[in-house]
Amino acid sequence: MRIAILNLWSISENAIGGTERFVDDFSMSLAKHGHTVDVYMFSGTSFQKGNVNFISLDLFGKGVIADEYMIQEKFGDFNTIESYDKVASLLKEKIDASIYDFIHLNSHFFLKCFSNKKRILTMHSNYQEFMVLGTEDAYQLMIDILKEEINHGLKVVCPSLYYGKEWSKILGSPVYTIYHAINQDRLKCNISKEELIKKYGLSSTKIKILLPSRLEPIQKRPKLVLEALKDLKIEERTKYQVIFTGIDTQYEPYVKELDTFSKEYNIDSKFIMFDHISEGYQLCDIVCVPSKSESFGYSAIEGISLGIPTILSSIPTYLELKGDNSNVYIFQSISDFRDILEELSHVEIIERGVVSSVWLDQFDLDEFGDKYVELL
Repeated sequence: MRIAILNLWSISENAIGGTERFVDDFSMSLAKHGHTVDVYMFSGTSFQKGNVNFISLDLFGKGVIADEYMIQEKFGDFNTIESYDKVASLLKEKIDASIYDFIHLNSHFFLKCFSNKKRILTMHSNYQEFMVLGTEDAYQLMIDILKEEINHGLKVVCPSLYYGKEWSKILGSPVYTIYHAINQDRLKCNISKEELIKKYGLSSTKIKILLPSRLEPIQKRPKLVLEALKDLKIEERTKYQVIFTGIDTQYEPYVKELDTFSKEYNIDSKFIMFDHISEGYQLCDIVCVPSKSESFGYSAIEGISLGIPTILSSIPTYLELKGDNSNVYIFQSISDFRDILEELSHVEIIERGVVSSVWLDQFDLDEFGDKYVELL
């Protein structure tokens, strides 16, 4: 089969972010099984990786990498049908859809694109996440368009059983659950923990907490770890070193807020952009993902898959994905979070656990792409 993937964001040759990881893993899994795959991006640089073509449409100029604000300025707020139609019209000019057997939509922004083709939409967001940047009117319009496109043959996939059921109720149609895959090769690091600690100037004696998600304050809530730590006794608090990563340009003012808070309460915090996130996983003792809402949660699954003690917020997705892994700690409140950190501060050696092959098989990369193809 020849398959097109429509993606808003620029994909780098070393995929890091959640959307990048999904598209990279999905396209490579499809290509491994003999499919020809073209990934179309609104912006960035075109390149070939294995048997996958990553093609920049250069909608904002050659080599320019567009952010959400540039996309909003070009297409509008997506609270009117005109925004969707504008995307569909522009992509019709840029892409010869006739050569593709199926088209994957990696955002609801593409809902009006190529309606005459076999299409699958992956819903990466839930209602709460839509409300972070969108409005109730934009959300309701999306639902109306979704229902119309489903009637035209569109199939919808969600990476969570819980949210799959929620979307199915909202849309009045089946929504299929396919978990995202874990690329174990991406998580491998050939540099020792000791070398990495030296490379990044970290403490060799403190318990290192890694927050691998982007530093977005509303949904990702990285400040919660600091708020929990400040309530510990000073002798417990100073046993920890907090490592923040995911420092995109738009979050730089928030970095200053976190740094100021850390200094006020004598919390050892570091802000690091790792060469590869595998380095962060290699050197840390604990992974923390305190999100308010997630439709999947790559960082949580990656931490768990490596056997790292992982602290997660009590949200439906994480409760679903936790499985029977004993190294996962769930908190419902700041006091719960504090109690977990207090407990771990008195553990002499924080060890990584063994993860069952049955649990890992749910996120198998080899079968990932074919699970989508089977829906056609």
